[in-house]
Amino acid sequence: DEGGLTFVMLANLLAKRALQPPLLTVAEESSGYPGLCAPTHAWGAGFDYRMAMGIPDLWGRELALAHAPADAPLPVCEIADELTRARCDERRLAYAECHDQSLVGDQALAFRLMGAAMYDGMSAGAPPSPAVARGVALHKVSRLLTYALAADAYLNFVGNEFGHPEWVELPTGDNGHSFHHARRRWFLADDPGLRYAQLLAFDRAMHAAEASLRWLSSPPPTRGDVCADHPAQQLCFCRAGALFAFNLRHDSSADAVTREPCLGRAPGPRAAAEGGGAPPAAPSPRVLLNSDSAEFGGGGGEVRVREAEGEREESPCGRCGRRHRTWHVRLPPRTAAVIYSGV
Repeated sequence: DEGGLTFVMLANLLAKRALQPPLLTVAEESSGYPGLCAPTHAWGAGFDYRMAMGIPDLWGRELALAHAPADAPLPVCEIADELTRARCDERRLAYAECHDQSLVGDQALAFRLMGAAMYDGMSAGAPPSPAVARGVALHKVSRLLTYALAADAYLNFVGNEFGHPEWVELPTGDNGHSFHHARRRWFLADDPGLRYAQLLAFDRAMHAAEASLRWLSSPPPTRGDVCADHPAQQLCFCRAGALFAFNLRHDSSADAVTREPCLGRAPGPRAAAEGGGAPPAAPSPRVLLNSDSAEFGGGGGEVRVREAEGEREESPCGRCGRRHRTWHVRLPPRTAAVIYSGV
């Protein structure tokens, strides 16, 4: 449709040149049409972002994450493939779920994971059932994986950040023009006695980690940058100088051996002169985010990071000038962690 494409190009030109400040525009398009985010002077449509519409299906349906048996291994290689599937010239607006999953007739990810237990099993004062423990853990893991691995920008549908238990249904003739489900039950996340508040606390901590590291300002990893180990049920990658590590095993902690992330900052002339040409030593690694923390509804497991004695790369890194150390990381079951050694 050349007329429709021309209209979109002109609309994007108007949004970016005639308006102050310029608007950001997002393409919601499911066919994979090329050039949507290419500039108009290169005969592209001129959008700033394309919505990553395949990711909600990844979590909710295609990989049957929500319906797999509790002890079934998850397809970590397929997860890594989907989350890194993007053209190099396109920036993606990524989301684990959106309004499509929250409308009547479908189910939000939290409800797919926990089902009816969301109504009577979300008390923070009682031990969680296996379904709730699994659902809460995978809800956090799926969102951080989407945010850190797939996103140039991140989208959330109102209420899904804390696992809202019900759907949205606007008044129609089919429901007798009822407003009963035309709502979001915010009080659930305000109650510290419920696990909804813990999920909201994790969402806030996740955004705080991004505000500290600013990983959305750095390019997302490619598939070759991701270590995905299906037998071990592990995913690891680096972004913005931080290590993102995920253990998807349900029954045991996992040990990962990985290289210290590159901070991407070469020492300046003064620092090099004062240090005799050697870059300053990097600080010890610290855990910025641990999804298994009790405050986030986890089991309270500790993420442990140990620097291997004497294990360094032979040659200095071309970006930061350091000989990177080797880290040994231990993660509790079904846990995601963000680890950083910068200042």
